[in-house]
Amino acid sequence: MAKRQQNLVWILIALLTLSLSPAATAQEPAVGVHVVEVLVVERVGRGGRSAIFTDEIEHTLARGNWQTPTAGTVVALPGNKSVSWRPLSLGDDGWYTDPALRGGYALARIESTTDQVVLLRLVGPRHVYVNGEPRVGDPYQLGNVEIPVRLVKGKNELLFKAGRGRLQFAFEKPATDLLVSIRDRTLPDVVRGRSEPVLAGLIVTNASRRVRRNVRITATVPDGTSLTMTLPVLPPLTLRKVGIWIPVPSKLDDKLPVEVALDASGSRDRFELRVRELSQWQKRTFRSDIDGSVQYYGVVPPTQSDKVAAPHGLVLSLHGAGVEGGRQASCYKPKDWAYVVAPTNRRPFGFDWEDWGRVDALEVLAHAEAAYGTDRRRTHVTGHSMGGHGTWQLGAHFPDRFGAVAPSAGWRDFWTYGAPPLRVENGIEEVFQRASNSSRTSLLEKNYRASGVYVLHGDADKTVPVAQAQLMRERLQEFHDNWEYHEQPGAGHWWGNQCMDWPPLFEFLRANPIPPTKDVRQISFVTVSPAISADCYWARVETQRQWLRPARLELAFDVDAAKVTGQTVNVSRFTVDLSSFAEQRQARVQFEIDAQAFQSPWPEDGVVALQRRNGAWRPAGPLNFRDKHPGRAGPFKEAFRNHVVLVYGTLGTGKENAWAYAKARYDAETFWYRGNGAVDIVPDVEFSKGRFTDRNVILYGNVDTNRAWSLLGGRSPVVVARNVVKVGDRTYKGDDLACVFVYPRSDSKTASVGVVAGTGLPGMRLTHQLPYFVSGAGFPDWAVFDVEALRSGSAGIHGAGFFATDWKLQASSTAWRPAPAQSPRDK
Repeated sequence: MAKRQQNLVWILIALLTLSLSPAATAQEPAVGVHVVEVLVVERVGRGGRSAIFTDEIEHTLARGNWQTPTAGTVVALPGNKSVSWRPLSLGDDGWYTDPALRGGYALARIESTTDQVVLLRLVGPRHVYVNGEPRVGDPYQLGNVEIPVRLVKGKNELLFKAGRGRLQFAFEKPATDLLVSIRDRTLPDVVRGRSEPVLAGLIVTNASRRVRRNVRITATVPDGTSLTMTLPVLPPLTLRKVGIWIPVPSKLDDKLPVEVALDASGSRDRFELRVRELSQWQKRTFRSDIDGSVQYYGVVPPTQSDKVAAPHGLVLSLHGAGVEGGRQASCYKPKDWAYVVAPTNRRPFGFDWEDWGRVDALEVLAHAEAAYGTDRRRTHVTGHSMGGHGTWQLGAHFPDRFGAVAPSAGWRDFWTYGAPPLRVENGIEEVFQRASNSSRTSLLEKNYRASGVYVLHGDADKTVPVAQAQLMRERLQEFHDNWEYHEQPGAGHWWGNQCMDWPPLFEFLRANPIPPTKDVRQISFVTVSPAISADCYWARVETQRQWLRPARLELAFDVDAAKVTGQTVNVSRFTVDLSSFAEQRQARVQFEIDAQAFQSPWPEDGVVALQRRNGAWRPAGPLNFRDKHPGRAGPFKEAFRNHVVLVYGTLGTGKENAWAYAKARYDAETFWYRGNGAVDIVPDVEFSKGRFTDRNVILYGNVDTNRAWSLLGGRSPVVVARNVVKVGDRTYKGDDLACVFVYPRSDSKTASVGVVAGTGLPGMRLTHQLPYFVSGAGFPDWAVFDVEALRSGSAGIHGAGFFATDWKLQASSTAWRPAPAQSPRDK
């Protein structure tokens, strides 16, 4: 992150955290709440960007053996090591500060004189358990977390998983049980001359213990114009980022004051929208297809110039860690030939432009192209720092979408920058490493040949060492013929706006348009998953022989002979779209693929599908949408897309149902915090296929506790019930097993079902901190854990793998726990 930008971020954090003062809101300090004691303990496990981690306290919680510690209580660790809880005092600056708060735990004992709902405002922890229930934290110290929690009369405890060395928390009494928050707004700019309503995102909090339905919210502007909307259902003790439409009057000053009011409670919020001229950089909002949330992007309109014929080009600019799209856009001067469009990665840190951050970039690109009618051929991507990494990522995954890629101060991947290399000592660990292949830019680097590449870096950069750029320079020298490289002498990480708005970089972009498809006669394309990137000009990979391993197409089209030749690696079905070559249409198309010759009639739509069966390539019929395909292929994390809805089970015991609701709420909160998300949470009794048609679903529970399990259609090779998990012909027994997997929704061609399941309370609690919202932490299609995984890592994972194209178990993509470690329950 740029030094100047980093300073601005910390100033912002300081201002936000000052708002922990009750005077900053309409709330008052909670009555009858007293902090009795705060304890701290050092780190008790190992983590990192991996789905496999250890944590002795999580292990104790999952087992149900947790007892509130006192000063001196010892936590035994593997290898005859131990750490002890010790007292922690509040500093004069209002923070709890201690080296142990870098990855350790803090425990706060709280006394409440009554049973009450309060707002817990916190800064610093990764997450917190409130009387045993997981709730979202604030690891980036953004100061925007204010969650409604229940304190019982008498003793309560808050168990914080610490983050970056300090912690702050406070309790406040909500002014009403339904309120609109002043925090974490997603606001658009109003552009003079545009009169259509604009979309904003605001947090509404249900600080009650009952469901709130049909809540209406009204936005009013000074001329009296208002718009009223009905909000989504608000489950108990939740916050929800909601989208509201704001009317735009015809007469505008420099600011547009807005008042929003909740009809049910009278809670109000007042804020101002900036008014911008058409020529000024501006923020624009839209609804995301991931979850229906409101997201925004920054736009720098082009200068009005007669020298550039419309349509203009588009430069996608990706921000660094701790920065947002608005700040990113403000660093650029207008260009005469292109819009500069800065997406947000859904948060300042977000997902490192991977996972949902990568999808955000593509959503913004599509929205901006439609909004401004840009020239698709003159589309490019650039970015700084973390955005430089995002530039490498997008350029590698989508080689036909960008004429040039231009990273500035970018790092290649997590494992060359900051994160330890993934440990692979057994088949289980190999499967989980394979699940993270989309993060491994090196696997896709040959795709850069389709684009021009400009690499910019300061040679005195201490944040992202210039060795990252030099590494990519060495790689480009081996295979690329259209790239430029510039090291700025004496420049650090941030050397002013010019380290992004660098004239030679933009000239390079301008000089490298995407070639017309009809001029592309050869294709060299690698993908690790068609669900992420399937297309390269006229070729499309639809299925892989082994999913999440690199799949390669090397194709050439001889137009005069109407002949396609080439080789494939790890591809089982692909298509060629010859519609761009319609002028050369002939009666038949000749193919020679992997030294196999055959032919096909030239189809009416120009698209020929080829499928490999029994080792032989032949023309194929329509895609079977029950199989894996680019729109639905896993792995597990991909289930959290497609306007996902979280469905918790209510068929279990009281404790099982409480776990399912708390876990669904925690995932929704975590996705809000990390991805500015807005996810529906629904009990199984209210879920119906007709109401949530073609939407992805996450099930919390098992076949005995969640009524919506029928969405799997009875075909899934993985079944989880009380005290048992079945994977194919293997059965695992016990109440401490957890399982996550993804499978097609039986009533849809496009939607998936993700399952977060446990065989009993220990297994259910094991799922609490599975890091599937952390970029770089890969999860395969399915995995079965037991609680000992929290102590011994991969040795506590019974099996994991990827389904075959027909969603059946595939031996070559499955790993089981080694036989010497098996217990009698592994059958």
